[in-house]
Amino acid sequence: MKSKLVIVIIPAFLIISALTIHAQRDKFIPEGMKPYTPTRLEWLAVELNATNRTDLNDLEGYTLSFIALEKENTILIYVGYTQQTNRQTMNIAINNARKIIEIYAKSRNWESWIKIREKTELLDYTRK
Repeated sequence: MKSKLVIVIIPAFLIISALTIHAQRDKFIPEGMKPYTPTRLEWLAVELNATNRTDLNDLEGYTLSFIALEKENTILIYVGYTQQTNRQTMNIAINNARKIIEIYAKSRNWESWIKIREKTELLDYTRK
């Protein structure tokens, strides 16, 4: 009977010790260094921004980036533009961004749930 009790107590003690050490270790890890696993939508937004983002410049006159809206299963195409922006060129870029998202979604079999929205906004931008 004693040997059975020892067989149960020792593993339980080891598990509790390991959990305690792990919990105490996390107290000393800075927030920015704690592990985090992005969602599919977050990864897609990161990938799209890395490959297709457009920064505001005098040539295009608009900025285009991608934002994951997780509660909506949506990638938001955010476009900020200036008074000098060629709207036709900007609209072509938005349509191309939409097509790229559709291609990414289809290649991962996500087209059944992923949605795409766009938001355009006039920026208060003056060239310095």
